[in-house]
Amino acid sequence: MEKMKCSQQYFFQNVSTSYGDFIKARGSKEELRQWIETRMGRRVLDIGNGGIRDFISPVTQQYVGLDFSLSMLKQGDEGIEKVCGNALCPPFKKGIFDTLFYRSMLHHLAEGGRGKTEVRVKRALTEGLRLLKKKGNVIIVEPCISQWLERLERILHFFITIFFRVIKQPEVFIFSAEHLKKVLEESVIGEIFVRKVGVSGSRWSWVSPVIGLPKLKVPLAILPVTQVILEVKAGC
Repeated sequence: MEKMKCSQQYFFQNVSTSYGDFIKARGSKEELRQWIETRMGRRVLDIGNGGIRDFISPVTQQYVGLDFSLSMLKQGDEGIEKVCGNALCPPFKKGIFDTLFYRSMLHHLAEGGRGKTEVRVKRALTEGLRLLKKKGNVIIVEPCISQWLERLERILHFFITIFFRVIKQPEVFIFSAEHLKKVLEESVIGEIFVRKVGVSGSRWSWVSPVIGLPKLKVPLAILPVTQVILEVKAGC
């Protein structure tokens, strides 16, 4: 686990100067903004945000970005509170945030396939909920694949891991929306809402699917992922 953590920190340190541009180029931002900003509370903790803030709500008075990469935080946006720390053991007191926000970060908790990754995701969510006020909410935005592709990902895990090592990328595991919802149901107490997000702009626009390879671009239409929003209203 420590070896994996060091590998991820080294990777994100190397991409920290280009990460902001990569994140700001992500599609579906307008639809996400319209949906998310109306659900942000007074005190928001954005976990694994790399120091980047995409969403602004007039209700929010405190916005804290937590990331384990100090280099990412230093290169990030101005005007937000930044804390260097781990999503698996966030350094905050119990019950102080109204909203927890996880955007495209749960798949980066991958470690040795679906089973171990699932355990780490559950731990991150459990630790996050400890920080949430009563009747607060959790907003998760994740790229998801179909159930049959997730099964194929499990079967080919060894070869996928080798491929990521060759291109010097940390391991990731992409869940299906159905599986991620099940993980949430086993980790949190509250009502769970699921919403799939459409793609803004032309599906034939060229995008980079890999953070560490910004020059690699493919048509958006061929990517097998769909952005999914999951919201948990704790205590409902």
